[in-house]
Amino acid sequence: MKTLSIATVLYMTPYILNFLTTADTWILFVISTITAYLFGPGITLVFSNIPYMNIPATNQTSYISFYSTCSNLAAFLGRTVCRFFVEAMGTNTFRILGSTFQVRQVINLLPCFTLILTALTALLVERSNKKRELLEAKG
Repeated sequence: MKTLSIATVLYMTPYILNFLTTADTWILFVISTITAYLFGPGITLVFSNIPYMNIPATNQTSYISFYSTCSNLAAFLGRTVCRFFVEAMGTNTFRILGSTFQVRQVINLLPCFTLILTALTALLVERSNKKRELLEAKG
């Protein structure tokens, strides 16, 4: 789970750089694309191993099927909500800390916040697992 936390924090970099990209700072887009290709395989490997952690040996196929279904449903809902958000906002701009941002820039903050929550949740799960292991070792 610690690896998941590190991978999600690293994978936030492209989203932050895309958020900060403007016509004047176009080089940030190039850097964000390179970092996405560098950190993408790491987060993919971590997420592909998550279903196999802490799954009971019995009915493992059912658990993996349920995990895959939920993952695909979440991806579909994310795309759908994002599309509706962009269509609803149209060409509006946002002023954040004195700078003007377009909707497509602001939309990059949503996955960034989700990755922060994922990293924090992974750290909490790891801490809980360590406590459980210590209790089992004592008792």
